[in-house]
Amino acid sequence: MPDKRVVVFVDGDWLAVRAAFGSANTWDFKDGCDPFTVWNTGKACHDFECKIDGLVDELGADDFIISFSSPVNFRKEIDPSYKANRDPEKKPPNLGDIKKHCENKYYCLEIFGIEADDVLGIYCSDKQPHEIRIMYGLDKDFQTVPAVQYRPKFMKAPAVLLDQTELEADLFHAYQTLVGDTVDGYAGLKGCGPKGAQKILDGCENVTQIWTAVRAAYAKKKVSDDICLIQARLSRILRSGDFDFATDKPILFNFPENTKPQEENEK
Repeated sequence: MPDKRVVVFVDGDWLAVRAAFGSANTWDFKDGCDPFTVWNTGKACHDFECKIDGLVDELGADDFIISFSSPVNFRKEIDPSYKANRDPEKKPPNLGDIKKHCENKYYCLEIFGIEADDVLGIYCSDKQPHEIRIMYGLDKDFQTVPAVQYRPKFMKAPAVLLDQTELEADLFHAYQTLVGDTVDGYAGLKGCGPKGAQKILDGCENVTQIWTAVRAAYAKKKVSDDICLIQARLSRILRSGDFDFATDKPILFNFPENTKPQEENEK
């Protein structure tokens, strides 16, 4: 790493879930009764700490900050169905205890109304001359943020350290607006898969071209501009400048000027 102070911003939600599941043991005695799981909170907390220690060494970090999501999520105000497809029964029951342990041991940051990813996005896209801020986690939506990102090795996917440019981030934000995300529960543009999204965005070299293309794709399918904007707001992780600390409210994404589809401009 360069001679700058390195600070890692950790997605505490993801790491806590990973530690909880990794330390659990499920027993099935094949006796007609349901299997049961023993959640080993002590081991989960230990595994969390080991992961943090290893991460600091791996990235040569001078400091780290762990972020957790607020129980209130502004995206649910935009669309109540956001993440409604997730079964709360499948959430590890000891997540609260793991979080409490981390808050007692480490510096943790939670901002009311937004998710852990948003906290990472706000701070890590705020470029500092003498500091490198790195987002750490597994969420592919990190790519909607212009920032340095470290995604760990997961299953067959290798670890990736990248410095996402603003254009790359804008393109991925638009891509997610088109394809949607079944995990997070927003649909995107119906019938538009990865290949279709790539074709729509092919050749776009700036934010005006990007959103002109996306809005035109929605209009071509007779889907309203309002729906397009909702998808864009759901798919975007907040960046520096997207949160008003005076009011403690996110500043919602709006389409750049002069990006309306041509047929709308002609009406």
